[in-house]
Amino acid sequence: MDNLALRLAKNGQHHEALKTAQDATNLYQTLPVDHLSSYSSNLAVSLNNLALRLSEDKQQDEALNAAQKATDLYCSLADKDWKAHAPNYATSLNNLATYLAEDGQRDEAIRTTRKAVGIRRELFTRNKVAYAPKLATSLINLAIYLSQVGQREEALKIAHEATNLYLDLAAQTPATYRPDLAKSLHILSLRLDENGQRNEALKTAQEAVNLYRDLFRSDPHTFGRDYIRCLNTYADILNHFDEPE
Repeated sequence: MDNLALRLAKNGQHHEALKTAQDATNLYQTLPVDHLSSYSSNLAVSLNNLALRLSEDKQQDEALNAAQKATDLYCSLADKDWKAHAPNYATSLNNLATYLAEDGQRDEAIRTTRKAVGIRRELFTRNKVAYAPKLATSLINLAIYLSQVGQREEALKIAHEATNLYLDLAAQTPATYRPDLAKSLHILSLRLDENGQRNEALKTAQEAVNLYRDLFRSDPHTFGRDYIRCLNTYADILNHFDEPE
């Protein structure tokens, strides 16, 4: 049922996708207690999927609640078998932080993302190829959240780390990771600018613009909005050169 909900969502049938995700979650929750423990992982997957469908339906409070339940389940599972469940626990933490940030709970979003980063750093040391993309994703989110609460220096440091990861990934698999690299460079340019490093900010924004221009030419529908945002950032940074120090 979770796969069906995903397919429905991809086809734009969001109402049916939400209903199917709710049915899947309800099915697991109605299992007898002695059976439910065997399906905790499945329930956690369903809850995370439900959170996404609820968010798409603008039901943010319910989405946050479902994501919290999923994360709590994965936390319990990881306590029992860390090796098996740590990757999914980190993903659930990352998702939960997104809903927390959308709800205005920025400090909690930072705390939750730090947990995800910590787990993914550990996983990265074991298998760099498999976990570099996920670590980079969490780092980018953390950089954004830190900037939102005024922790600009740490946000810049984290954005640099994420961008370096994406540079390596894009060098190895350009078709897959150039969009992520473009986004990371854009975010890094913002962090550099807010730290007063305007020359580096402009250079980095130009790199992001160049990447987005190529992506836009190949797929205007997917990358048009991001390309415009990046151009606006580049223009803003240019304007900052005219401002007094």
